[in-house]
Amino acid sequence: MSAFKHIRCRVRGKFFSEVILDLSNCKTCLVNNLPLSDRHLKSILHAILALFAFSKLLMQKNLPDTQLKGCNKREINNSDIMTVTKFNNRLVTPELREALSDYPLYSQDAKGKDALCIAVFHLGNIRWYIMEGQPEGDDFTLYGIVVGLHETEYGYMSASEMADVTYDASKYGLGLLKIEQDMSFKSCALREVKDKELQSFLSRLYDEN
Repeated sequence: MSAFKHIRCRVRGKFFSEVILDLSNCKTCLVNNLPLSDRHLKSILHAILALFAFSKLLMQKNLPDTQLKGCNKREINNSDIMTVTKFNNRLVTPELREALSDYPLYSQDAKGKDALCIAVFHLGNIRWYIMEGQPEGDDFTLYGIVVGLHETEYGYMSASEMADVTYDASKYGLGLLKIEQDMSFKSCALREVKDKELQSFLSRLYDEN
């Protein structure tokens, strides 16, 4: 995910200092993965990224009221204004787009294990369980849980970037692999998904608190 899209989801509802701390502790943050040994320099870069994200959101909050029609107070304060443009992506099928139209970003907040999983994408042993999504500019932003990487976690995903991901598995006789949707999956609550790694993550997150 691009640097701005990565931090955009961490800005909403937080103070500037909280965003910087959040970025500094995030393993997938672009800055933290740069070959830099100087912590002070990294802190400066985190601050620049946070300032950029805040300025973008403030600009969008100052849009004319007519563009905010239909948005509730939480959506206006905490989310980007959804812009619908022509969009073509092999992962966002008409069926998936229609299914997600009832579940835009933030629509399933606080549902925990009862949140409805709309779709599943996979690449090898990596699984993306999608609960929310909506078009944003010339992209489509998805929200869900990623399982099978170093760490299972909730996150925002760019459909455009996901569609471009490839893995050359020719040496295993599998050719070029791409992220694909599991077309056999039927929407259900997260607690009902038959994935031990996902259920273990959900239990740690919700049952032990």
